[in-house]
Amino acid sequence: MTDSAKLQVSVPGGCVVCECPSAYCEYSVRDLIWDHPTVYEFVRCQQCGHGSLHPQPSPSQLQELYAGLYTQQKLDLMIRIGAGRFDRSLQRGRIRAIKSAMSGLCVSSMLDVGCGVGFFVQRLAQAFPKAVATGIEVAGPAAQQARRLCGDAVEIIEQSFLDSTLAPQSIDVLCMNHLLEHLSVPSVHMQRAAEMVRCGGIIVIEVPQLHGWARTILGPWFWCHLPPQHLHLYSVEGLRHLLSTNGFDEIVNLSTTGYPFNITVGFVMYVRHTVGSRSPRSQEWWIRAPAVLVGLLLLPMVVCLDVLAGFFLNRTRGDILRIVARRSSRK
Repeated sequence: MTDSAKLQVSVPGGCVVCECPSAYCEYSVRDLIWDHPTVYEFVRCQQCGHGSLHPQPSPSQLQELYAGLYTQQKLDLMIRIGAGRFDRSLQRGRIRAIKSAMSGLCVSSMLDVGCGVGFFVQRLAQAFPKAVATGIEVAGPAAQQARRLCGDAVEIIEQSFLDSTLAPQSIDVLCMNHLLEHLSVPSVHMQRAAEMVRCGGIIVIEVPQLHGWARTILGPWFWCHLPPQHLHLYSVEGLRHLLSTNGFDEIVNLSTTGYPFNITVGFVMYVRHTVGSRSPRSQEWWIRAPAVLVGLLLLPMVVCLDVLAGFFLNRTRGDILRIVARRSSRK
């Protein structure tokens, strides 16, 4: 089916990238990880192709969602993820990109926006010991954990980035890692970032991307859709546009990597939601039992395919996009 033949929807306020008022539905998505009950449409902008949820959750719905997100169980999981091998590799990649972009330049102040439980801002402080590292986190439980982790080495501000009172043009390195996909109006945060970063300073953005191989192949079974937390999936072109319109007009580093075991997770979720424990037919054991048996028999082959394909595809068309951009030095 061509894009023009797909169901058209109106986008209130327009696309967050190009302001186009219309989009087309690509498929329905559900929360495969936390089991949030609402099913959304994943839509693509008619003009630029940007991906987003439709309809977008209201501010009150998002506030309710995040108020219930930081249970002790989920906080413990976030801590394990932050300390895990994969997340540490992402952190090292960001540090290498920052050091390359700031080579020969003075780094005196760094800001991690949406610092979560603090693992990356702690690593920033260790990598640039002569600079002042600050983290901003609006969620109280996460901010408290970040303070416990970082101690006196990092100041953790428990506040919205938009309400922060940090001085304009006072930051050399500003990081927004896995933040923009959560924001209803990302352009407002980008404008605030442009006010904060010094001329010649950089912004580091890392997001799940629209055109990664796993999202393209798995579609609705790509776990990182994660509605309603993830409101958007950005393309390279979409992020470039947001950056350039806010004065970050020099891309100094662009790279992709990928999540581990995307195909395996997608396969398991497909079986669970179609014939397994999370399907409407979960009580029909005569269907569920053979389906689970077939799934278990196929699982080793899926894992092998995942390891072989994922190793190469994550290095060429990974589902995590990192962009480092410099703020124009022109006054």
